[in-house]
Amino acid sequence: MNYTEYKPYVIDVGYLFPSSLADFLGDEDEVHIFREVTEQLDIGCLDSDFNGMGQHPYHPRMLLRLLMWGMANRVVSTRRIEVLARRDVSFIYLAGGGKPDYRTLARFRRRNAGVIKGIFKETVLLCARLGMVNLGNIAPDGTKLKANGSKHKAMSYGRMKQEEERLEKEIDELMQQAEVVDAEEDKAFGAAHNGYNLPEELHGEKIGWRKYAHLGSNLSEKRARNNTSRKVKPRS
Repeated sequence: MNYTEYKPYVIDVGYLFPSSLADFLGDEDEVHIFREVTEQLDIGCLDSDFNGMGQHPYHPRMLLRLLMWGMANRVVSTRRIEVLARRDVSFIYLAGGGKPDYRTLARFRRRNAGVIKGIFKETVLLCARLGMVNLGNIAPDGTKLKANGSKHKAMSYGRMKQEEERLEKEIDELMQQAEVVDAEEDKAFGAAHNGYNLPEELHGEKIGWRKYAHLGSNLSEKRARNNTSRKVKPRS
């Protein structure tokens, strides 16, 4: 009998030292360039929707990054972005451990829609000039927008304007799509519910396992009955 030795696999693994999320992403992940570019952006004109009362608001740069990274990856639903900020390493990394809900994200986007469009266009173009052919799924003509030192020649002013206008149109469509998707999900799930989270009765590892074990037992019994009914009587 052959014996296969597998690599260790432990989900609840502990770490001797706290790990950086950047270690899980790897040096080649484009989110690092996105972070550096967006760190330099002037966000003073963004409305953080803080009235001076209650809890401190989330940093506008963090909310902006999540929304733009979502659009770059064709994720425009604020509900989905909320979920990804808890599950996807790149979103968790950009959120800095913050967990804004979809209502906070949607409200921030609506209050700053015009500014976000301009900043996102600027971000995509800066990333392209740094050598990125695309940012997520947003692809300006990156090879022709690289710095002058590259082997590619800079495009003409007229062509540059055409590319910027095309990019503006694409971003406009994404922003409009985001409002449509959020409205549809408000209608489908209710304005006060995320719709992508687990039902409350499945919250927690033990509760979820008990229900799974019960379902698994029922399936095993059903399978056993089916196998019994399919048995063929031997010929006499």
